Amino acid sequence: MSIVQDLKNASLESAENLYPFLTQFQMFRIVEDFYSTRSSGVPVDTLLQNWQLLDKLGCSNLKFQEPVLYLRSILLKAFNEQQSSPTLSNSYDECILHLLSKARDSGRLELAESCASKICSRTMMARKEVEVAKNHWARGEQDIALSVLGQFLSSASGRDHNSDIQATSLLLCGEWLSETRSENPNTIMDQYFTTSVKLYESKQAFGSAQEISKAYITLARSVLFSN
Repeated sequence: MSIVQDLKNASLESAENLYPFLTQFQMFRIVEDFYSTRSSGVPVDTLLQNWQLLDKLGCSNLKFQEPVLYLRSILLKAFNEQQSSPTLSNSYDECILHLLSKARDSGRLELAESCASKICSRTMMARKEVEVAKNHWARGEQDIALSVLGQFLSSASGRDHNSDIQATSLLLCGEWLSETRSENPNTIMDQYFTTSVKLYESKQAFGSAQEISKAYITLARSVLFSN
């Protein structure tokens, strides 16, 4: 039994030792693909697809993902300054938001705040306000988080192009209001959980299967506990 355990630990240790090399490999490929695309005129979409494939080689540990995402953001920003395009701009935004989310989940709140500052300096996707609200919530600033998210939902109301983020934000806001007991349970169910589900049912919002399932489960629980 001890031999099997020793082999298991050795295997895990070996895998951990591989991650730095995989990170360096990814960074090398990112730079290589970037300069190849910029000099050869290959479509930007090809570059982004190559990077998505490289993502599958990495691990979920922020320690190894941070240098890769940071390098990618620098190159995307430089490329966009050279030949500005919505695709490059959106890819840069998504890269920063991905790093922001990973940093917050890992407890690296200062890094998350730094990413949020970069996002807030740009007039772009509505998701930035939601991410800022999540940062405040992670820091224990619940009132500020609810205020930021509430202001976003008020300003986004009625705009179809924000329906996806509206649906997830309504669900999130309802969960926060329920956790802090800042609103009547029936009001939370009607104005937040039910409205979120209705957006998905009307096809105005196209969330992931996980997001849609969460909306239905949350509403079901809310109905159950209200009876």
